[in-house]
Order: sequence, then C-alpha cells, then structure tokens
Amino acid sequence: MEVYREIEKLHQLVTNHQMLLNQEAPWLFLAIIACWGIPIPFLSLRLLAAGFVLNIFFYCKIGHRKDGRKENFLKTADRIEATIKSSSFDKKTQESMFFKLQNLRECIKGISAYKNTWIFSTCMFFYGLSFAIFADSIIVSIRDRILALL
Repeated sequence: MEVYREIEKLHQLVTNHQMLLNQEAPWLFLAIIACWGIPIPFLSLRLLAAGFVLNIFFYCKIGHRKDGRKENFLKTADRIEATIKSSSFDKKTQESMFFKLQNLRECIKGISAYKNTWIFSTCMFFYGLSFAIFADSIIVSIRDRILALL
C-alpha cells in the first residue's frame, strides 16, 4: 500500500518540521530579549529586523523537504487525496485513508498546528509585539524631534 506509506511519510515530515520549529524558537526569543537590552531604539529595531531575516533563513532551512519535493505539505496532502480518489481501493479503505489524511491536515493547518508549535508561536507573537513597540518608540522619537524644531 504505497498510499499508506506516503501518508505516514508526510506525517513524519510534518512532525519533524514542528519539532524543529520548537527547538529553534528559544534562540529567536533570546535574540529578542537581547534587542530589548539595547538603549538606542533605532539600533534595536534594525537588529530586530536583522534577526527576523535570519529567522526566516533558518525557517526555510528547517522547512526544506527531506524527500526532495518542492511542494508544501498541503499540496502534498492534496496530491495524496487525488491519488486516493483515482485509486481502485474499496470504499472502506478509501474512508480510512481519507480519515488519516484529514487528521494530518489538522496537524498542518488546524488548531493542533498551534498546539504542536506553541513555543514557536509564542516567540513569534513576542517578536511582533516587540517590533511594534520599537517602531512606536521610533515614531514618537521622530515626532518629538520634529515638534522641537517647530
């Protein structure tokens, strides 16, 4: 049953991807905390932006598919679903495969995706909050300088 192996392989890829995200997230959190320690808002914002670029680089590295495919997890699930629909399996076997595939889709994009990557999600929320605060402090600083000139 090649389709079962594809579903299990995709499940393993998704699980590994989520585990690696959670393993790398504390480094992002430490970089954000380091940016909070810099007293110059302009420099903090620049370093935070540079940290985000590096985080995207590492995220792409983590997200690199080990099986060599270029499609994302949802497209792979769609491809497997099309294979199941066009197969000659009996109805009960197809329903079983669709059920496993639906559970896998929930791990990819549902609430359970956030449960499985809660460390990464928390760090990204903290990053967004920090970015907004630093940007706001820069805007306030620029506004104050402009008002001082008038």
